[in-house]
Amino acid sequence: MIMMTTYATSAKGKKPYKSWLKDGVNGGPSSMDILVHWLSVKANYAKWRGDDSERTPKKLLLEGIIDKMREVGIYHRLAKDVASKISTLQSNYRSAREWSETEGEKLRGAGAKEESIHEEILKRFPYWDALREVFGSTRTTSWPMSISSIMHRVEEDELLKDQLKYEETSNEEDEDGDTDSLSPPKRRRQLSEDSPHSLATTTVSTSGSPVLIRPLPRVVPIITPRTQSHLEKRDALLAESLVQVTREKEAGRMKRSHDMLEFLREKRLEREQLLIEKEKTRRIKAKSDLVKHLIEAGFSKAEITEQLKEVS
Repeated sequence: MIMMTTYATSAKGKKPYKSWLKDGVNGGPSSMDILVHWLSVKANYAKWRGDDSERTPKKLLLEGIIDKMREVGIYHRLAKDVASKISTLQSNYRSAREWSETEGEKLRGAGAKEESIHEEILKRFPYWDALREVFGSTRTTSWPMSISSIMHRVEEDELLKDQLKYEETSNEEDEDGDTDSLSPPKRRRQLSEDSPHSLATTTVSTSGSPVLIRPLPRVVPIITPRTQSHLEKRDALLAESLVQVTREKEAGRMKRSHDMLEFLREKRLEREQLLIEKEKTRRIKAKSDLVKHLIEAGFSKAEITEQLKEVS
């Protein structure tokens, strides 16, 4: 009884976690269904990546995704949650693609069936079939890269570096405090790395019979409440980092624009002042030459003064 009271007190005030896969209303699509469907459209993902000549601000894109969720009764998702989930999907896709290009090729060389390899890919990224075409198109894209898209990719690279550092620290903390919950993923990676050898041992070859490849057993990682809370904190930190980087770069750009305008204004004033001084000098010289010619012509002082008044 004492332990239950302590746990309830520590959990008081925390926002309950709502799964992206199970928050559909009245049997409707979940948050993940809507997000994956939106990303599967090439035009939408091109705007998100910033490959168009005029990139749409991410704030507007996130608001559009949230509006689609609200249309089916999902109101608890925030813009930072959606941005973090997109970043996670991109990271998981890259991991699955790298596995397919390295370990997957080894399995193909060992004679494994494509169905078995495809199952292994889906374990690492369940949305491989839906998002492979749009996510993979950015590797060999022929779209023009504008300055805005280049800066956007630099921001994503910086955010990815921060995410990798944060995940390394998170893994060390979880191994010290909850080794049981993370042991299945380790066992799964070991099976994947040793899969060419394991497949070789499971191959049955008898007197001309076809080669049979047994699929590897699927190991589902155990997600504890503590691990889930840690993932939520990581997603929130990544979203805040993205917003902070964007604000800093926007502030720097505005400061550079302001400094350039001040510089051009000073140069214009200097040029105008120089033209005024040149005009004064020219008029003084013209009057001096006029007086000299009038004296040589025999004009009196009164006549010269009258002539200067007419010129002025």
